[in-house]
Amino acid sequence: MYSREKVELFLLATEDGMGPTAAAKFAGVSVGAAKKWATGHLPHSYTGARCRIGARKPRRKEASLGPDKSIYAPPATGPLAGLNEDQIENLLLRAVLADLKAEGWDPASISNRSKCELGERLRRATALPLRSITGFLRISKSSYEYWRPRVA
Repeated sequence: MYSREKVELFLLATEDGMGPTAAAKFAGVSVGAAKKWATGHLPHSYTGARCRIGARKPRRKEASLGPDKSIYAPPATGPLAGLNEDQIENLLLRAVLADLKAEGWDPASISNRSKCELGERLRRATALPLRSITGFLRISKSSYEYWRPRVA
């Protein structure tokens, strides 16, 4: 069992750019425990309960959009064709902000159902492709398609 101070020392070392092995040696903990901590599995002494810390969880790989494509790539035709990626992102952020103000949602706790409802409103308001909407809302296409007929 490691003390809270050792866990905090390890976490500070990793935040400063050390790898898990070097941070483990620096904090005086085993490499196996350190690798678990680096993925978010922190001990009871630090959390008080078994849990995963979202900031420590390894990032999932973003879906490949092909060469030179991003989720904010403007459509090839239509009224948004002349915009650049920053303008597309700004348009989406403004639409989401207006929707959040109107509905009173907490952005951190939006369910996939609510994301789908918002996505449908964004598609009508912006005429952006589904790939841009789902990427912006951080919802998989399959979840979006699951909820789409249920919220219609």
